[in-house]
Amino acid sequence: MKVIGIILLVFLFLGALLYYLIQQSKKPSGSVGVLMMQLFNKAYLPMVRWALSFYNPSESPMKILDIGVGNGKSTALLAKNFPESKVVGIEIAEIAIREAKKLPTTAVFQLENIQNTSFDSKTFDLICAFQTHFHWQDLKTAFYEIRRILTDEGIVLVACEYAKIRYYLPQYKDTQAFQKFLNTVGLQLVQEEKYQGWRFYKIKKTI
Repeated sequence: MKVIGIILLVFLFLGALLYYLIQQSKKPSGSVGVLMMQLFNKAYLPMVRWALSFYNPSESPMKILDIGVGNGKSTALLAKNFPESKVVGIEIAEIAIREAKKLPTTAVFQLENIQNTSFDSKTFDLICAFQTHFHWQDLKTAFYEIRRILTDEGIVLVACEYAKIRYYLPQYKDTQAFQKFLNTVGLQLVQEEKYQGWRFYKIKKTI
């Protein structure tokens, strides 16, 4: 019985630790949040570069939005790749914005929730969401807001680990199911790419 009790305590501890880390990935805080953002960027920046390889505009987009930026490395990369563009990175965690503002970049960072932003309609020519959309509290509301602030000819780039979709959004792990969902908010999937465990989606408005 004593051994069983110890095993149960270990499982409870591991479960609590996993829950804590998941919450930190959604909304980082404190030194643990800072460390996790550093680790995430190191792991996911190659995915960001891979996703951007599928976006080749005839001219630089005037305004770019990066959603859920962590400590801002993906946003800084966008600013570097599109030096003539105005690049804005948003996050729901204050500590993430503070860390992002330390970067030597022309990008602007601000505290915003993608479900209800302060931006005017049809503001952004390019909207990016890297390793984040599966954490949004209300996916439909968030994509409605994305459509509202996207210009009529604008493009949305979404990239993440497919494992995260299977775990957090199993109802949309199938491409057709995700396309049907996008249709309900006035968006359409125009390109999907797969590489190892990554997924990439290029999305535009249904006019």
